Amino acid sequence: MGAGNQQWKIDGILKYSYVNPSALPPLRAPWERTGDSVSSHPMPTSAKCFPMAPGPRLEDLVILVVEDDNFTRSLILSILRGLGVRTALEAADAGSALEQLTDGEVDVIVSDIEMHPVNGLELLRHLRTGSRPAGVVPPRAPASQIPVIFLTAHAKAKLVEQARAAGVSAFLTKPIRPALLRDRIMSVAAQVRRNGSNPGAAPASAAEAGTDIDGKPQEGAAGQLTGRQ
Repeated sequence: MGAGNQQWKIDGILKYSYVNPSALPPLRAPWERTGDSVSSHPMPTSAKCFPMAPGPRLEDLVILVVEDDNFTRSLILSILRGLGVRTALEAADAGSALEQLTDGEVDVIVSDIEMHPVNGLELLRHLRTGSRPAGVVPPRAPASQIPVIFLTAHAKAKLVEQARAAGVSAFLTKPIRPALLRDRIMSVAAQVRRNGSNPGAAPASAAEAGTDIDGKPQEGAAGQLTGRQ
């Protein structure tokens, strides 16, 4: 017998056959007919790959920065431009921010929490309910689900719970790290795209998903936060 077709018996029970691989017929997919080549026979529809819808691009987003400290606001705007954001708007207080929202489309709001006279939490509540602080024109507006990212130097569980109840989208601790800011913006923008015209259906925040304001797991039943990354 040739080396490619030897047979062995052990105690007359087990039989092993060795076949030269070159003598085997070519493998074909189940949907191919005999004599057809892969290139001449189309794959079944169920096996085809379909492209996914493209996600949001950072450079195409309109981002509004709300911060009452001039230096910090300028720093955030500089970071955003360095990340490739083409349209970055700014507001020095909550009232100015709410008035800007009536002038054009904003995709994401990046806001400080500790502002005066209207803080970030109150800004968020006005945004979600359509109410407005005294002196802001117009006095009422449609409720908005524009994603809001809060910037804070305090990782306190109580603050996170209040922001979650008001409808925050994400958190980021100061000092601001450009890579994390970029990730938060892209994450909340993608949530809006997935939920179509109802972005409010997305998770309220990273805290709601079981993470702290910089993305680390929470500890304890009360959601106690555990520092920074």
